[in-house]
Amino acid sequence: QLSLTKMETCCMSLRCEGLYSKQIAARLGISMRTVEAHFANAMHRNKCRSPFELVALFVQRNFC
Repeated sequence: QLSLTKMETCCMSLRCEGLYSKQIAARLGISMRTVEAHFANAMHRNKCRSPFELVALFVQRNFC
């Protein structure tokens, strides 16, 4: 089971659309550091070793 907060899910959806952290931050009205913190927290909670692994899990679980 993939464990994500609502904001992490929003960030991941935008990453799957091909947006970079800076673009995600602008779209959501938050700082780039906050976006990166969401990714880091999601990676830690889901025991992912890389952002690519997190995206792969996100896609496998049909979140995209």
